[in-house]
Amino acid sequence: MNLDYLEATSFPADGITRREILAWSSAAAVGSLATSTLASAALPVGPTVQVEPMSVGFIVGSDQIDGFPHVSWESAGRALDGQIEVVPAVAADADNGSFVTAHVRVAGVYPNPTALGSLALTMTVLMPTDRGSVPFYPWSVRRGSVREVSPPTAFDVPLNAQGGGLELLLEVAAPSGGKKVASGKASSSTRLYGTRFTSTNEKGVPRLRRGLYLLATQWGMWEQALLLPPADQPQRADRVSVVIAVDPMISPFDR
Repeated sequence: MNLDYLEATSFPADGITRREILAWSSAAAVGSLATSTLASAALPVGPTVQVEPMSVGFIVGSDQIDGFPHVSWESAGRALDGQIEVVPAVAADADNGSFVTAHVRVAGVYPNPTALGSLALTMTVLMPTDRGSVPFYPWSVRRGSVREVSPPTAFDVPLNAQGGGLELLLEVAAPSGGKKVASGKASSSTRLYGTRFTSTNEKGVPRLRRGLYLLATQWGMWEQALLLPPADQPQRADRVSVVIAVDPMISPFDR
């Protein structure tokens, strides 16, 4: 990750403290709503938006796929040869490694961007730096006359010694019944989901390991094990999720 770029990224003057992030993460892990302080600090949304726990699925066997930096869910499905098994990420086995970095690739949308309908998405990574954690915005889907979907992108996230550090927020915005605000633009309802990955056996938190994860656009999608159709068959349009590939590393030179 280019830290010079990070310092140029816009973030609140008072920053986001590690204490705030850990407080939010602990609350999310037990299914509680986080305080609005983190939500307002991490994203430019209204003060009433609260961080809700994110439903995260893990594609079983995806850690064994070759050519991992360029993998998509379609190629994962073909490599797994048949139905795609997804389990709750909180139930996946952690690698329990002393990782210093997570290489993350945002691979796109499951099953495809068309399934999003009118939804707009913004992903935020709470990036640890020597100045505290700052929001980094690597990927989004924007509405308009032409839908704008960010291309696949990759970045590195430093991990802390407590077994975590990969902390994500996903803003999901939907039009509110065609109503318009004073500017003449259609109003929208926004929900903000957040999660923190761990490489320890901490309960209720997604496990950090090599593989493909599905970040749900609404709560409850990946709270039970589920078989998705093979990659060459029609997919589940009711399971719209952002697909990320994660490769935790002991050393940034091991990639």
